[in-house]
Amino acid sequence: MSEQITDYFCFAGIFPFGQPGKFGISDLLDEMDADGIAFGYVTDIGSMFLREPSDANVAFIESCAAHSERLSPLPVIDLSTETFEKDIAAYSEMGVKGIRIAPNYHGYSLDESYCRRLIDILRERQMMLFLASQAEDVRFQSACLGVKALGLGEISHLVENSRGVRVVLNGFRASDVQNVFDSPPEHVFFDVSAFDSSFPSMETLIEQWGPSPFVYGSHVPILCRGASLCNLRKSLLSAENITIILQAIEEKQK
Repeated sequence: MSEQITDYFCFAGIFPFGQPGKFGISDLLDEMDADGIAFGYVTDIGSMFLREPSDANVAFIESCAAHSERLSPLPVIDLSTETFEKDIAAYSEMGVKGIRIAPNYHGYSLDESYCRRLIDILRERQMMLFLASQAEDVRFQSACLGVKALGLGEISHLVENSRGVRVVLNGFRASDVQNVFDSPPEHVFFDVSAFDSSFPSMETLIEQWGPSPFVYGSHVPILCRGASLCNLRKSLLSAENITIILQAIEEKQK
């Protein structure tokens, strides 16, 4: 099987607090080229920290348009605003294939009403949902600047009721996944970017579930270029399983 790598967890833009500073779309594409990554679902770093990210989302979508064969922008949606349904519809009309929510950054809980309204519109629009434990790597910043990591238990209601919407969960460790789910939830995918500190657990989980629920995530530029890919290829997983993890979700589900 040949590798056609899709990255489900990468960023571009300007990080608001120190390093990594400015990391433009051209920088991301250079790193993708260096690692042989064909396609990436990319989020604007700065939008994660904005109370009202709509203008930044539109600008980022427009910036990615010239690279549509390589990049799919993920606008950041704040569900605590009353405009999120209208915003998602507008982004869908602009050709966006998925959105990212960040409840721990925007300060709201994922209650049943939010979940139901969000999933309904994403299903209608055939859009994906992305959700990360954290965008930053807290090992490289002051504790006063860090946002509390989102636990899988806090979003289990959303995941279990996604009803046909593809959900990509970024940055959750294998132990987190095992503590919440007895079996892989339907249409839910976990990226391997946070598995660097728990490779035995990751390998055990993939042996139990198979490779199909797992996708590749580089977490660049927060993590060093190629680190996640190197960790995956140096694991004890079979070459076939690694190739399946690196594939696009659409290829897995054929």
